[in-house]
Amino acid sequence: MSNQVVNSYRFASGSTLPVTTDLKAWWDFSDIDTITKDGSDNVSQVDDKSGNGYHLVQATGSAQPAWLSANRNGLDTVDFGSAGFMQASWDVLAQPHITGGACFMPPSDTAQDNVYDIYASVDGNSGGGFANADTTPRLIIYSPSEVSGSDSGFSATWAYFMNTYGTSADLRMNGSSLGTGNTGTTGYNGITVNRHRSSATYGNIIAGEIFVYTSALSSGDITSLETYLSDKWGF
Repeated sequence: MSNQVVNSYRFASGSTLPVTTDLKAWWDFSDIDTITKDGSDNVSQVDDKSGNGYHLVQATGSAQPAWLSANRNGLDTVDFGSAGFMQASWDVLAQPHITGGACFMPPSDTAQDNVYDIYASVDGNSGGGFANADTTPRLIIYSPSEVSGSDSGFSATWAYFMNTYGTSADLRMNGSSLGTGNTGTTGYNGITVNRHRSSATYGNIIAGEIFVYTSALSSGDITSLETYLSDKWGF
């Protein structure tokens, strides 16, 4: 978990994403102005910087992640650990869409360790997400059909991701595609960070930021966002 600092001054709390068209939600864990935490640095809410009001929340103290000061590239992060998770709900998010961000990735083990899970119903009957998968360690995006790639170099380390869901799905890590395919057409009405929607399996991630777009975006927009993530988080 490198603390190398690369121009962190460029990404103050008032910074914006390079692409704002079709932005659904944006949780910037480095922006202290969006973080609600107690005196022990347990986080109960992360405000949505898109302006759409899809705040991540966790009211249960034992499931609240921990705020970390200047943890990555001089920027604050939030450590979700082995029991923390946060959720946000919205109206239906159709495919195609993109979820991107930067985090300390789940380890490679026998559990399905989710960075995030997106669900089609509040009771968690169906859904998709992004995980280091069980049985055969590999990264997957699923929705509900999966696209996978090797987790080599992306297990228990910092990385940035840009995952496109839909008929032209693309699992991208650190600016490169690891797998393409078709993840299906299911729509979703929420997100859970660091946990599977219906089973108590956790990703043990440290989150820098996560954002969601309601379209697949152009290749130029994807490159712009990947450059932003790489520069901001010190890759």
